[in-house]
Amino acid sequence: MNIPTLVGRNLSDWMSYIYAADYVVTVDTANFHYAGGLNKPMTGIFTHVDGKLRGKFYDFILVQKHRDNGDWPCGPCYNYLYCTHSKCDKSSKLRPCVTELSLMEIEEGINKMLNRWRI
Repeated sequence: MNIPTLVGRNLSDWMSYIYAADYVVTVDTANFHYAGGLNKPMTGIFTHVDGKLRGKFYDFILVQKHRDNGDWPCGPCYNYLYCTHSKCDKSSKLRPCVTELSLMEIEEGINKMLNRWRI
């Protein structure tokens, strides 16, 4: 997708990049929590872990298949290896909550962030 990435950086480098960033797009990692603690405009992308619970102390745009957003009947479940959702392939460790998040949903979350926090 030709997205520039930074790899192999130490912790102080990562903290400096996040501190200097105007916006942050991240998954549930230390980057998410550090950016949230800095009150950075942020889009948080979550799969089987409850983004509403994990991000309850931060103001951010959540991108997640979630049972209470009207389009997902079961997630987040915290036990995705034993998911009983009818779409789950029991022979695979991949679950719909991980694989059915579309590029359009992620782009929509990023656009919401950019429109909400205009810098």
